[in-house]
Parts: sequence; C-alpha cells; structure tokens
Amino acid sequence: EGLEEEPYGLLPLVNLAGKGGPTSTKYVDRLGSYQWLLSEDTSTILVPGMPVESFFWPGGKLPQDHGVIIYDVNHLKVRDGSLDAAIIAAKLLADKKKKPIDFGKYDFITDAVNLQKLFAFCQEAGDGLFRIDCERVGKTCILTRVEASDLMEIAHCTFDQTLKRKMTRPRGAHATGPFYQLVGYQFGSFRIMVRYEVDCADYAAAKCPPVTVDASEQLPEKKKAEENQNIQDPAASGGISKGVRDFLATQCKDIAEDGEAKE
Repeated sequence: EGLEEEPYGLLPLVNLAGKGGPTSTKYVDRLGSYQWLLSEDTSTILVPGMPVESFFWPGGKLPQDHGVIIYDVNHLKVRDGSLDAAIIAAKLLADKKKKPIDFGKYDFITDAVNLQKLFAFCQEAGDGLFRIDCERVGKTCILTRVEASDLMEIAHCTFDQTLKRKMTRPRGAHATGPFYQLVGYQFGSFRIMVRYEVDCADYAAAKCPPVTVDASEQLPEKKKAEENQNIQDPAASGGISKGVRDFLATQCKDIAEDGEAKE
C-alpha cells in the first residue's frame, strides 16, 4: 500500500562470468528455534520449538491438496514485526545459556524466503516482481519478508500438505504448529542470521528415544516479550538436539502427478 506501481528504475544483473569461484558458507551455528501455537488466537510461540517427527512410509496413493493454507504465519501473527519472534527466541535461548547474543555482529537478519527470491533474481529464474522491506539498525540490515497475502488458496496440483500429514507425527501435545530454526553463518565476508521453516526432523537417525504424547499436557506459563508486547513466549521443555537432522518433507519423496508417492 502506498507504493508507486511503476519502479524508479531497473537494476541490471551484473555479468558474473569474470568472477572467481562460488562463495563458501562457513561457521554455521544453530542459534535456537521457536514454534507457533496455532490452537490459540494469541500470538504465542514455544521456545525452543520441537519439529514433528518423520517416520518411514512405504508409499501409496495420496489425495491432492486443496483449500487454503497459511503462507506467511509470522506476518499473520505479528503484523508490526514479523521477524521479532526470531529475534526474541534467539535472545531468550542465548540468555538461558548465559551467552548473550550480539545481534550487532550480523550484517543481515532475514527469512530464508527472502534469500531464495534474491538468488532466483540473480539467476534470472524468479517468478517476477517481489518486495523485501529493509531496515538498518547500526550496521545490521534487517530484511523483512513481504507477501501479497498471508493466506494462499491451493490452485495447482500438489501433494505437499497431505504428504506431511501422512509421514509425520508430533512429539508433544502443543508442538504441532509451524517450526522455525534459527542459524547464523558466514557467507563470504557477510555474517548472516537466517530463519527457515522446517517440515519435520529425523529423530530416529539421532537415536532419540520414542515418546508418548500426553494429550493432557499443560502449556508452560506465558510471558509477554519485552521486545514486542504482542508476542507471548512460554518456555517449552522440548527442543531439538544437535544430532537431529531437520529437513523439508518434500525432499524425502518424489510425488508423481497421479498422486503416487515413491522413495
């Protein structure tokens, strides 16, 4: 809203043919995680979060996805700062470890979706126009994801949602909402903090013991976050250990157009 439809100018892509090799990613750190509690109308996050567990599914017929899904839950829940939940979770967990985090050391704080859009743009493979809101705090540039809508109607042939429901299960009564991992790493000369959504995690590969979900499990005490009063953060007893691999469910199986899923 309030933006001119016509751009002030066009940003040409620089010819990278004469550049050196690809920039490497180094010094990757898991900073923490959080998970949205969708069972309530309030903007509540579990810190740390606990991704749902993936399990073996031999394959079979899947119904095609349909209906409306949440496309950007962070903005849907917190319209005045969709990255605040990530910053609050990282700070809370760092303070708990008695190792305060210095956000000023990062050149960029962003959602992974923004990086995907930028990389697609550089490769001339994007879907067209996109918008990223930028805010500078000291030397840190905060890149906020902006979408046309927080909700999206499924209008094409996909099986992502039914696949996730088929081959995953929660490991906690309240750990069922969207899970976000927070990482920091060095990319070239830039230090970046990134939030990305995780579909599920392979607990069996890390030899984590199975758990029995108690449906009567009480939610931890809620506390309003000082950084944003619209966000509440109960401290969860779960979390994800370093040995657990997280991934997107759609990377695990190939889905044929007829709905047949195979390894």
